[in-house]
Formats: sequence, structure tokens, C-alpha cells
Amino acid sequence: MRLKNYCISALGQKRIDQIGFSSDYSFLKDVLQQNLEFKQILQKAETIPTLNYFDPEELLPTIAVEDSFIEEDSFIQIIGSLQSIFEFKIFLTKSKDVYSSLFLLSAKQV
Repeated sequence: MRLKNYCISALGQKRIDQIGFSSDYSFLKDVLQQNLEFKQILQKAETIPTLNYFDPEELLPTIAVEDSFIEEDSFIQIIGSLQSIFEFKIFLTKSKDVYSSLFLLSAKQV
């Protein structure tokens, strides 16, 4: 899918794989509004964190084993992801009047 070429992480590519057709008007309206708001962020060249997204799912089998550990590099990637998420959440909280749909989306993901 061409859309995958625009993803900056494996998480985005996984999300693309989950996309399906919908006839739910309310859902489609919300998604289109979210896309419009993100497009506005990009057009305004707003500073948003986009570099540190890491999918920790592959580490779950390792950390599920008692007395096991993850490598330092993986831990650092997780920390970078969390920092990016927190920074983006702060950005959306400060801009919730302008990007209300994205703010609501982020509030659901607590």
C-alpha cells in the first residue's frame, strides 16, 4: 500500500494494515476532522515530536519471563517513545481549542 511509504515507524505501518472500510458516518466524520487538523499542523509547520516511535510489542515475550531483561538500546528506544508521546500530549493540551479532535483522540488513549 502506498500509504505505508509515508509512515515514520513500524507502528504506523501496523495501523495501516488495520484500516478497513466503514459506513459509520460519525466515525468517518471524526477521522476526517482528525486528518484535517493534522494537515493544518503540518501546513503551519508546527513543531511536533515525530522521531522516536518504537513498538515495544516485540519485547513482551522477553520481559514476560521471570528474571529476564531487555537490552539497554531497547530500553532507550522505549524512553524516547514515551518522551515523544508526552511532548505531543502537551502540544495537544496547549492547542486543544485549535485541534480539538486530535486532543479528544489523545484523551481516549490514556
